[in-house]
Amino acid sequence: MVMKYLREGMPKTVSTSEIPLLFHEPHIEEGYRQSGLPWVYYISSLFQMHNETVNVWTHLVGFVMCVYNLISFQEKYDLIEDPYMWPLVAGYAGMSAMFLFSACAHLMANTSDVVHYTGFGVDYAGLSLYGVGSVILHFNYTVHHSAKGSFIHENSAPIGAVLAIFVCICGCVSKFRYSRPYPFQRKLWIIIPVGLVFILVEIPILHRLYLFLVHRIHDESLLHHVGHMTFFIVAAVFFGSHIPERWYPGKFDLIGHSHQIFHVFIILVAVEQTNALKIDIFNQRKHGHHHVNESSFLHTFGVVLIVLLVDICSVYYFHRCVKERERKWK
Repeated sequence: MVMKYLREGMPKTVSTSEIPLLFHEPHIEEGYRQSGLPWVYYISSLFQMHNETVNVWTHLVGFVMCVYNLISFQEKYDLIEDPYMWPLVAGYAGMSAMFLFSACAHLMANTSDVVHYTGFGVDYAGLSLYGVGSVILHFNYTVHHSAKGSFIHENSAPIGAVLAIFVCICGCVSKFRYSRPYPFQRKLWIIIPVGLVFILVEIPILHRLYLFLVHRIHDESLLHHVGHMTFFIVAAVFFGSHIPERWYPGKFDLIGHSHQIFHVFIILVAVEQTNALKIDIFNQRKHGHHHVNESSFLHTFGVVLIVLLVDICSVYYFHRCVKERERKWK
C-alpha cells in the first residue's frame, strides 16, 4: 500500500481553509496533509514534502543517533553485565523514546481527532522519559565526586520520576483543556514542568560550573555541558515564540518554522550530552570516582519503567477522555 502511494502519487497538501481547526498551526498557512485518509497514506507521507516532514525526519535522525551512540558505548564498555553502565542504558532508553515517539506523533498527527490527541499524549510521554533519563545520566555520571552522598544526589531518582510524570500529565491536560487557537497559558502547562526537570538535571552542571569559576577546578567536559544547556534554552525560546513564522506568516510553512528549529536544537542538546558523557564516564573510571549502590537497578531501569507505566496509564486515560468527548459532540 505504501508503494502504491509512492507510485501513483500522494494526495496534494492543502491550506488551513481545507482542514479542521484542530490541525491548524499558528502562522502556518499551507502544506497541511488532508485528514481522514487511510493510515497507510500518513505512513507514506514520510516521503512527501509537507509541514510535518522536517519534524518527523529530524527526530528519526535523533533516534538513529541514539541507537548508534549506544552501540558505540557497547564497543568500549559492557552495558549489560557492568552495573556502572546501567544508568547509561536507562538514560538512552528515555532519550530514544523521546525521539521515536515525537517522530510518530508528528507523522500521524492529521489522521483523525482522536489519533491527533492520543499521538501527542504519547509525545508528552516521550518527553517525560527523556527527562527522567537525563536525571539518571547526570546524577550518575556528571555529578562531581564531592557532591555524591548529598540529599539531592541520593534522592534525584524519585524526585526526577515525579517531575517527569508531571510533564506527561500536564501536557495531556493542556491538550485536552484548551482549544485552538491555543492561548499562551497552554504553553506554560508544558514549559513549567519541563523547566523544573531541566533545573534538576542541570544541578550537577551548575555545581561544576561554580567549582570551575570560583575554585578554578579543571573540567574537561564542562564546555559540552554548557553547550547542551544553551541549546536547550534556545530550543525552549523557539518552542514558545513561534519565531520566525510569526513575523512572516506563510513564508515558513514547509521549511524553517519554529517547531522544526526546536527539533534541530533538541538534537544538538542530545549531541552535546553525549559528547560530555563520553568524557565524564572515561574520567570517572580513570580516577576511580564511579560508585554504584546496591539498588542501582531500581534507580535506573526501575525508575524508567515506573515512569513509563504511569505515562501509559495517563495517556490511556487521556485517550478515553478524548473519545468520550468526541462521542458527546457527535
